[in-house]
Amino acid sequence: MLKNKKVILVFIDWYVPAYKAGGPIRSVYNIVKKFGEDADFFVVTSIFDLRETQPLDGIKENTWLKLDDSKVIYLDIKNQNTERYIEILKDVKPDIIYLNSLFSKNFTLLPLSVIRKVDADRKIKVILAPRGTLGKASLAIKPIKKKLFFIYAKFKGILKNIVWHASTTQEEKDIKKVFGSNSEIVVAENIAILPDNIAVKSLRFIDDKLTVLFISRISLIKNFKLLCDALASCKNKNQIRLKIVGAIENVEYYNSCISVLDNAKIEWEYLGAKPQNQLKEVYENSSIFCLPTLHENYGHVIVEALTYGLPIIISEHTPWRNLVAKGVGFDLALEEKLFAKKLDYFTELSDEEYSVYSAKCIEFSKSIIAKESVIEENRKLFIA
Repeated sequence: MLKNKKVILVFIDWYVPAYKAGGPIRSVYNIVKKFGEDADFFVVTSIFDLRETQPLDGIKENTWLKLDDSKVIYLDIKNQNTERYIEILKDVKPDIIYLNSLFSKNFTLLPLSVIRKVDADRKIKVILAPRGTLGKASLAIKPIKKKLFFIYAKFKGILKNIVWHASTTQEEKDIKKVFGSNSEIVVAENIAILPDNIAVKSLRFIDDKLTVLFISRISLIKNFKLLCDALASCKNKNQIRLKIVGAIENVEYYNSCISVLDNAKIEWEYLGAKPQNQLKEVYENSSIFCLPTLHENYGHVIVEALTYGLPIIISEHTPWRNLVAKGVGFDLALEEKLFAKKLDYFTELSDEEYSVYSAKCIEFSKSIIAKESVIEENRKLFIA
């Protein structure tokens, strides 16, 4: 370990090769991948993927493993405790501790309590990324429990002397609304990575149908039901196929959505949750991407869809706005008829018009990924 490098200790509930939690894993992995040569990263995470009871395949638990330019320790439940965390902090001697959820018991609240024991003088910089959990739609889920947590956190002062990592200016506003205007906040947009061998799409139909792709957790906040209702309302629904990728958080909710598709005789396919290295083929064999989310702090899948040349139909509750002017798709109010209308719109385009959309999507994604300001914002947060 070079002494002139910052030592950054990351706590996160799930980390690669885990993938079912989606965006937060990619957000942290991309930071480590981008700055792995400039800092020494140590990642503390769980041996389990989201909602899994079996350990990650092929991963040795409770010991430091090398992963790219970082070291990762995958802890079983017994080792997610105060004693082990004290041991890790004393061994790693971090300059920065980076936490990646607000409501995680074992990977945010527990590390915060340990930091107070080990670092009484507050020499370690503590950064907390709420990852969208302070958005209006997110706070509406189990609101009483979250309000009680905020009261407790403020009373105990467990979130004092931390730096908030906001991914957008909207998240900065969300943080200030809950924790006050004097909160120390750094806005640094998530880092995205351009895939290899991308190509403009020339045909809107795949096997004679417009293939609509949904990639996300099947949950209330991702609003999968609205997409199903919109598809059922499409006048050209016989020309549409739905491809579903993501972990099912609520089986009853998922089944209610699928019943809408079946009753409307919509062709659909559920592919399950997929690791990042298996998504390339999924994107390449889809026509458009649709995500009527209630709230998206960043939306890695949205950016990824663009990089593969997929026009997007998303809600207005993401950072990606004014899509019509950019020629890459639509950001809509959460109304079934609006989504149905735009789904029909893509069935009626010519292949030439669709190809223009695809080219603009790739061009726009490159402009997002190439933004030097994003790299500098993150560099200042973690490296400077």
